Amino acid sequence: LSISTKLSYYRISKSSFTKEPYLDLVDNCKDRHNLTRLRISAHHLEIERGRYRNVPKENRICSWCKLCLGSDIIENENHLLNECDLYAVNRTITSQKLFTTPQSNITALNNTIHLIPAIMEGGSATVEENAHFFQTLARFITICFNRRKKFNESFNSTCE
Repeated sequence: LSISTKLSYYRISKSSFTKEPYLDLVDNCKDRHNLTRLRISAHHLEIERGRYRNVPKENRICSWCKLCLGSDIIENENHLLNECDLYAVNRTITSQKLFTTPQSNITALNNTIHLIPAIMEGGSATVEENAHFFQTLARFITICFNRRKKFNESFNSTCE
């Protein structure tokens, strides 16, 4: 696990081999599934798609950022959660929803990639606060995956 580049994000979001709280706290099956997919890198971001096509890591570029911003930014989990302009509006909405939970349990949305391990470590959050956090985050990930899929379908159909 410590030498695998495939599971680099998983190592950040998982510190012990125990059942994760979000599995019981996220009611929506699709949202729970997408949160799990993001955590274990079983998604369709270029960081993974490129791995299976033997594309060098530095060339696993976000299509949206390349097209709209002219930027060669690697499309990975951090990019999806924190950076990509395609999800900016949804990220802002999610941020507002997350900050309805006491700030003592959420350090900063611009560090979203670190929110998952922070909440999973426990802390002073109640079950209801954790449920709100995980449900909101899982919904955001589902929205991002759906937006990405629609963009890529549209992008690919215009390129053909």
